[in-house]
Amino acid sequence: MQFVVIVAEKQPGPVVGSILRKRWLHFRMIKSASAATNMKKFAALLAIPLMVVLSACSGSNAKINQLNADGFASNIQNPATVILDVRTAGEFAAGHIAGAVNIDVESANFDSKIANLDKNVEYSIYCHSGRRSMIAANKMAETGFTKLTNLQDGIISWQAAGFPLVTN
Repeated sequence: MQFVVIVAEKQPGPVVGSILRKRWLHFRMIKSASAATNMKKFAALLAIPLMVVLSACSGSNAKINQLNADGFASNIQNPATVILDVRTAGEFAAGHIAGAVNIDVESANFDSKIANLDKNVEYSIYCHSGRRSMIAANKMAETGFTKLTNLQDGIISWQAAGFPLVTN
């Protein structure tokens, strides 16, 4: 036995079809318009907090002064200036600028050590070549220090200019 299935679809007439098409297009336009409106609202809601976060995280207004060896030598003559050597303890022991305090920038506790320092004091920072001292100065500036000076080219330039080191 064979069965034959006949499916009859009733097509809407031209008037009904045109009305349905118009309603469908109108519905799609409303949906698109509301999606665009929702997107604009979302963008505005996202933009405001983003602007607040970016302005808060834009860094400090601290300017890190770059001085050559002669300028650095005259800068550290001020008794209120703290001389900060950010090299390793071994490098520090081998020779450092007189009166310097050693806090290794590459140590795990550098951030906690600088957190204990007075942010209103002027710091003159140096390392071997100037790279680590700039890293230290930038970290300090990010945490609120405002009076920072870096020895350009580090202790290499200090020694080349004929300035002494101490080992005590």
